[in-house]
Amino acid sequence: MSNQSSIRVLPRVMVAGVGLPLGAIAELWLAFTLGTTEFGAYAWLLAISRLLAAIVSRGSEAGIVRMGSTFPEINRYALLRWTMLHTVPLGIVVALAATALVAGTGRQPIEVALLLLAVCPLCTATMALQGFMTLGGHTGRAIIPISLAQPAGTAVGIMLINTGVLEPTVTTAAWIGFSSWCLALAIGGLLCSLLPRRISGEPLNATHYAAFRNVLRQFTLLTIGNQALARSDLIILGLIGSPAATGMLAIIVRITNVMVLGMQAAASALLPAFGASHHASRMRDLNKPLIRVRVIGLLWAIAVAVAGGLFLTIAHKYSDRFLPLSVTGWWAWSIMCGTQLIVVSTGPISAALNQTGYADRVARQTIFIAVTTVVVQLTIAPFGILAIASSTMVSRLALRLKLFRIASRDRQLRELFALRPSRKVALQSSPK
Repeated sequence: MSNQSSIRVLPRVMVAGVGLPLGAIAELWLAFTLGTTEFGAYAWLLAISRLLAAIVSRGSEAGIVRMGSTFPEINRYALLRWTMLHTVPLGIVVALAATALVAGTGRQPIEVALLLLAVCPLCTATMALQGFMTLGGHTGRAIIPISLAQPAGTAVGIMLINTGVLEPTVTTAAWIGFSSWCLALAIGGLLCSLLPRRISGEPLNATHYAAFRNVLRQFTLLTIGNQALARSDLIILGLIGSPAATGMLAIIVRITNVMVLGMQAAASALLPAFGASHHASRMRDLNKPLIRVRVIGLLWAIAVAVAGGLFLTIAHKYSDRFLPLSVTGWWAWSIMCGTQLIVVSTGPISAALNQTGYADRVARQTIFIAVTTVVVQLTIAPFGILAIASSTMVSRLALRLKLFRIASRDRQLRELFALRPSRKVALQSSPK
């Protein structure tokens, strides 16, 4: 990838700036409509569904980008077909099997089945299409299915609730989620069909299949670890705490997660460039684009934190079902915001490592931190939302330090992120 194509970050961010917050806005609108308690039950089911989807998808979105940048001569459509055949059927089986287990917790089977079927196979297929479009340089199109189509479907469902056509229940929210993901997948497939078909690419051979399986193995562990870190607090609090507390934590987590979307959207334009530049020993070409990513991401995060604080302050005044944030809740909000600001200001280190051959190390560190976090949260969950939020902050910062330690051992990444060499590297490079 040329330097010119790798530095075009701002157009992607402008498209993402319109689209990516809509998912959060739609979900917060749903929380406002359902009320904190009902939304807590819905968010708990959704967290379980997304954790299972991480197992099913096997990191296919990032895996497709990695394979395409490593083997640019292969037929990308063949790569997409192979991914679909090996993930979507598995998603259906996992969704149906998990429905019987989760329904045993007292939830309605139809609620569980709809969310699991929506997130496991439908979301998995949509993410694969996004990876395919990102690989082709169509980052703007790639974010449309989830950032525009899926929130649009949610908004239609919420309007039907507000007009009295649908009841404000968890079952209704599950139907809305299922329909929204159907719409997202349909639009994602349509956008892919409009792209120029590259039929002349090299067919996948045994070497490609072996390499792709190895990439998916790495990204599977990484995706599961990331989802466990992102969802464990909601899942554990939903099992032990009240639905109202779970709902409030879900709202806080949803807003603070949007704080990193600006950086992620900007960094998505650099995903193929990370691998190509590292392979060509030209990582210095990405210095200026990386600075832009950090600045745009930090400005985005601050704006979202201010808007989110205003929403939490005034939302309960306009809805009897939306509970006001307690003092403990405000402390949890402050902790989560501070954590995300640190993550954004340090840059997309995880994306850089994943695309430069360090995905296996990142996956191992992520899994270790995730397991430790789950054990800690199971222990401290009875102490409430503040304890859960504090453990989430510590786990994310610990993972960040681990990732920077990995990057400090690579000369190009060390120069790109302005890191000091690790002690081991310093000893090896010192004169004897």
